[in-house]
Amino acid sequence: MKSALLLPFLVIATGCDSSYTVPPRGDAGGSASDADTGSSSSDGTVVITDDAGTHPADASPGSDASPGSDARVTLDGGPRQTLRYVINELTLPTSTSAYAFDHDGDGSTENQYGGIVALMAQAGASLQAVMTASLAAGEDLQLISLDTSDPTLLADTAPVLRQHVAITSSGPDFTGSGSFAVNSSKPAAVYPGILFGAQYASTLPRTLTAPPTVHLRLPIGDGRTALLPLVGARLEAHVTSSGLVEGRLHGAWRQSDVNSIVLPAIAAQLNAIAQQVPCASSCTTVKQFFDSNGDGTITATDLMQNAIVRTTFAPDLDLYDNASTWSPNPLRTSPDSLSVSLAFRAVRAQFTTP
Repeated sequence: MKSALLLPFLVIATGCDSSYTVPPRGDAGGSASDADTGSSSSDGTVVITDDAGTHPADASPGSDASPGSDARVTLDGGPRQTLRYVINELTLPTSTSAYAFDHDGDGSTENQYGGIVALMAQAGASLQAVMTASLAAGEDLQLISLDTSDPTLLADTAPVLRQHVAITSSGPDFTGSGSFAVNSSKPAAVYPGILFGAQYASTLPRTLTAPPTVHLRLPIGDGRTALLPLVGARLEAHVTSSGLVEGRLHGAWRQSDVNSIVLPAIAAQLNAIAQQVPCASSCTTVKQFFDSNGDGTITATDLMQNAIVRTTFAPDLDLYDNASTWSPNPLRTSPDSLSVSLAFRAVRAQFTTP
């Protein structure tokens, strides 16, 4: 039986219009954790084994580049290739421990977004279903290009990985040969990192002076998504010639964005219920729990008067100093950001980078 504090979120899950939208190593399940492996054939050709079978690593100079890649020669004469992917699966955390990551170097792992997902699940709303529907609708898909000097995908000390936002387009093609367009109004996130044993890992954000920021659309309520900057981003994935698997994406929402985007969106959803005429049981419940000043209107300020909202949406990381300069503080003297981690898979894709 759901507690009284969860009743308003149950109302969100069942009683409002969902059309409003605001401008993985085996730890939490989901197909994003399936593993691929690399090996060598008897003739010494490096091959990649994945769900589609075994085939040579593609696009070395002089070969026919497969969809989503190109091959060329660098200034020093070495081979070079760019592999392109589109994220077709995003698996949300189901708890604060799922996909958790040590964002600030304090020795513990965090994923506050998992608490939001868990709370909504207790209220009967599946944010994972919202995420899956958003991907199927082609909303702000994530495009990834990986530039590497190793056509075998086994070792590269200076690969360049970029993450772009795609222009929203209905009916996206996730077959491995789909074409997409980069949204040039959203800057790409550029990751420094390393590729070893077909495993890509970007540099720990806390060690950088200007870590990547990703613009990522994620669910924030039943039927609601928001395109928010994910600061201090880190990306990890097993790289194959046909896709990225076992992918993990870590970062944080700044509390200022939560206050200005996420909470107003939820408040608007609740306010729509509070304005219902006649005011039925769901309307009465929302007013009881969230109309803190009794004026009949639900605002983000009203939401923050609710104990469960304050706890769930509380910042758990201190990533910026008083001058808003990136400066992760493991002591968390003044928490200013909310940790976010999730899993993903990506398939090959075709797109042109700006």
